[in-house]
Amino acid sequence: MGCLAAVEAWQKMDLAALNRLWEQRVKRIATLVDTVPGVTTDVQIPEGGNRYPTLTVHWDESAWNFTVADCDRELRAGEPRIEVLTASNPSLVPAVNGRDPKTPRHHNNQLQIISMTMQPGEELIVGRRLREILNTARKNAAPKNAKA
Repeated sequence: MGCLAAVEAWQKMDLAALNRLWEQRVKRIATLVDTVPGVTTDVQIPEGGNRYPTLTVHWDESAWNFTVADCDRELRAGEPRIEVLTASNPSLVPAVNGRDPKTPRHHNNQLQIISMTMQPGEELIVGRRLREILNTARKNAAPKNAKA
């Protein structure tokens, strides 16, 4: 019965409105994260299958000595725990990873966020925490001032 109720609910939903809402959420996260110098973001909707707006966050891992895996660990260790798509936590949805679910794509220098399961306001929590983590990593990578 639960499955039938879910199918009936999805048939009545305005999917275009839901996609706009999900896209607004990832764009809010991007707006917060884009304030960190050296960080860039892009929002794309994968082709085929599940077409959820997906935010990808980029920075120079080698220059910052801070990897996607480092960022992922800090997001998970924080309160609240935040899960993102990375090589260690890949999406098994073919439309997201572009491959068969049994062989997920490797996310080289990619941290991705899909907002479809977020509740209103959670995108601000995610964006602020990610901005804080990346800002700290950037500052820690900055050359130390020789003057003491």
